[in-house]
Amino acid sequence: KRTPVMQKLEKKLNEVDEQMKELRVEMAALKASNKEKTVVKKYNKIEKRYSDTRKNFLQQKENFETQKNRNEVLKKPSSKAEQLERDTRMKLEGNIGTLEKQDEQLTGITRMAQETEGTTNSIITNLRKQRNKITTATDDVRAANSNVKVGTQVIDSMTRREWWYKVMLHVVIVVLFLALLSLVVVVIYKKVKK
Repeated sequence: KRTPVMQKLEKKLNEVDEQMKELRVEMAALKASNKEKTVVKKYNKIEKRYSDTRKNFLQQKENFETQKNRNEVLKKPSSKAEQLERDTRMKLEGNIGTLEKQDEQLTGITRMAQETEGTTNSIITNLRKQRNKITTATDDVRAANSNVKVGTQVIDSMTRREWWYKVMLHVVIVVLFLALLSLVVVVIYKKVKK
């Protein structure tokens, strides 16, 4: 039969185990995104202390149960067994305090991870808004480029027409000049004949 201290310690250890599992998942996501290296370092340090404390607890529990089994087999209670049980109980109670401290630290790390996640989400939202603005500006630039191309084509077309108009105007001027010249020649010729 387990003592109340042992039951309390096992219950606390199971709670911390569950919190560590949840925190490991969150920290894996945080490590994958390369964010908040200080949080990750602090988490790794706490996880190492947690693992050491857990090993120590399991070793103490095993020692306690082994000694208990020995006493039951021998059926003679001894003062050494009682002293060992008291020592083990004190160590287990100390481990409970350590686990409680680690639980508080894990809660703090979880809170920091949640704050980091909130900050990261707001940054991502801002980046999406900026990306949309850049996309809109790029579309506007493309539309302006297509308008410039159309304008250039219209100007080129007008320039060609203007050149042809000038050529035709010069031809008309030359024809009119020749007509005027021939008229002058005809008038002079008629005057000379008379």
